[in-house]
Amino acid sequence: MVSGSNTIAFTNICIGEVWLCSGQSNMEYSLKTAETGKQEIAQANYPDIRLCIIGNRAATQPLDDRQATWMVCSPKTCGRFSAVGFFFGKALHDVLKKPVGLIESSVAGTPAQNWTPIQTLQSDPVLMHYTGESGSLYNGMIAPLIPLAIKGAIWYQGESNAEESADYKVLFPAMIRAWRTNWGEGDFPFLFVQLPGFGRRGPATQPSSWAMMRDAQASALSLPATAMAVALDLSAPRAILHPKNKFNVGARLALAAENIAYGMAVPYQGPVFDSMTIEGNKIRIHFKYADGLAAHAAPTDDDPATTQPAPAADVLGFQISGDDRHFVSADAAIDGDSVVVSGDSVKTPVAVRFGWEQNPAVNLYNGAGLPAGPFRTDNWGQ
Repeated sequence: MVSGSNTIAFTNICIGEVWLCSGQSNMEYSLKTAETGKQEIAQANYPDIRLCIIGNRAATQPLDDRQATWMVCSPKTCGRFSAVGFFFGKALHDVLKKPVGLIESSVAGTPAQNWTPIQTLQSDPVLMHYTGESGSLYNGMIAPLIPLAIKGAIWYQGESNAEESADYKVLFPAMIRAWRTNWGEGDFPFLFVQLPGFGRRGPATQPSSWAMMRDAQASALSLPATAMAVALDLSAPRAILHPKNKFNVGARLALAAENIAYGMAVPYQGPVFDSMTIEGNKIRIHFKYADGLAAHAAPTDDDPATTQPAPAADVLGFQISGDDRHFVSADAAIDGDSVVVSGDSVKTPVAVRFGWEQNPAVNLYNGAGLPAGPFRTDNWGQ
């Protein structure tokens, strides 16, 4: 309440954590459409979770009017909100026991250059070729938010840049740096989702622009206070562009936030490639974050929150090559915190790839139930 010659009373105000949820269609994908969405909506009476959806606006210059309204999270309001954002925010709220505000600012089918300040693009020789609507969604849907204090951002985008992974290695970190600089709050946590599988599961060694794009996304982890949620294991053999399992995506982003933004000692990374050792006709792959390394069945449609152990010998997703650079499907066996990879037709192996396809079958997890992301030990292009 503010008093002077008159009195102004504010009611139903929360003070808590505010997170920005941005990107393209997999971030925009609504809770009412998601797997388990109907059940979640029916019980979504969370007065300490507030939702805000920014309308789609492109602009040639940065705008300062937000045209935004906060809503209390309820069965009437949450259905059209981002499913990833909802599951992320609900998981944080359950752990933090404090109010959480979620701002959704996303547009389907949009490339990252639209979300990047035009000055950033024009100042980099690799990026200056981007024109047209570049910067337009930053101007209309990010710049107006900058006066707001935020704890961090979650980002799910990349499909529209999948054919330009080399540029994205420069573009994506440049966008993150520009947002942080313009916000003036330092290196706020920026957590993002790696592209899932897409399309019909094909030959195990088929080259893929999406594999290259996932690698480009991972390169942004060189920036401070960043984390990546792997989603490759959540894809069906005929994966659609918009996987319905958004629960695990939001939950994995929340684990990263708990660790990076709030300093909680919770695991948030699956096994990460560390090094390799050639042992005769086999290659041993060493991992970080590999305690309890195991092959699991992926989360199912019936129970997306859990994984079921599968025989440890059935490790999927590995390829191996000799110096001819011809990759073949490989046998892989877990040995402690490493995986031993071999192929009958490769007598003198030199390189290994994991999950390096458009829509691979992968099932390597650590003891925290978090999946290994795709990687390669070579640098031979696709």
